[in-house]
Amino acid sequence: MNGTYTLINATLVLEDHLIENSSLWVEDGDIAGVDSVAPHGPEIDLGGALLLPGLVDLHGDALEKEIEPRPGVYFSTELAMRQIDLRCACNGITTAYHAISFAGDELGIRNPAMAAEIVASLHDHARDLRADHRLHCRYEITDTDSLELVRTLINSGRVSFLSFMDHTPGQGQFRSVESYHNFLRKTYATDAERLNEMTLRKQEAGKSGFERIEILSACAREAGIHMASHDDDCAAKIDALHGHGVRVSEFPINLETAVHARSRGWSAMVGAPNLMRGKSSGSGLSAEEGLRHGGADILVSDYAPAAMLPALFRAVDIGLMDLPSAVRMASLTPALAAGLEDRGVLQVGKRADMIAVRRAGSFQVVESVWKQGELTCN
Repeated sequence: MNGTYTLINATLVLEDHLIENSSLWVEDGDIAGVDSVAPHGPEIDLGGALLLPGLVDLHGDALEKEIEPRPGVYFSTELAMRQIDLRCACNGITTAYHAISFAGDELGIRNPAMAAEIVASLHDHARDLRADHRLHCRYEITDTDSLELVRTLINSGRVSFLSFMDHTPGQGQFRSVESYHNFLRKTYATDAERLNEMTLRKQEAGKSGFERIEILSACAREAGIHMASHDDDCAAKIDALHGHGVRVSEFPINLETAVHARSRGWSAMVGAPNLMRGKSSGSGLSAEEGLRHGGADILVSDYAPAAMLPALFRAVDIGLMDLPSAVRMASLTPALAAGLEDRGVLQVGKRADMIAVRRAGSFQVVESVWKQGELTCN
């Protein structure tokens, strides 16, 4: 439904408190009234459901898995876009930042040619879908070949968020050469000769990685694009990137680094699957530990859009925070970290991106989704 209408009999989850048995007035895609006494236009009775702002997912890798569900098995990018749109919207994600990797000679779809194809598909097919789909460009700082391509994409206006990755063995996610090799063996059955070749090339290119960060961060600042750093493992890395305008730490490796990032005024993100499972899938920071000790303020889907909503409620159930705070870390806080000031909160003048949620069995599930006031899932 577009135009003017009023949602009634709802529990509104606002920025810092709840309002039970309340209503919300929508007009021309924006929120026009909160807890209004008199209804405006047709009334839609939510039957006591929770009404939340639509979730803003700043880092989602699931599009890659829609394209390559198994190693070496590829579907068309258009089909993948339509499938990931359904998965995002039906799980309450109304703004989805798809993290697409420009990672040189890495295996699978993480190479410049495939990344460029995905970007084109995002641009061509993201219109009139259930969610607002945006490009989170992940640039591997050892990828010398993609530097000009990423710079061109930034200047063309297609990049909405930029992060710097460094998967050079010996730091970050891969603390040893062996851990890097084990990952590639497990994922792509890579032979020893190729592994050694990739390692040596990455280690050599890493020596000049900060030169490329300087080039791309300057382009991003000029374009008004917000930036993140990936798999930060020490305070020195946070401090070095702070001077380049980076203000978000993606999946910090340890609590000390996460807390330091927050002390510099950065946001720090953790993954919803991590919070749901109670641990990282690798050797990284536990999301629960990061949230409990002030080392995180943003929740993202990472590789599982379905984990976003239940992870918010798990944060409440285990006593990490109240519901408004939990919702905020997957709506308003990531929106602001990406430079979006028009969404992420049920507030007059903001976009009417909203989700109605109700408990079913052990979990809260999405009943209805509105994107700019239009009902897209029901």
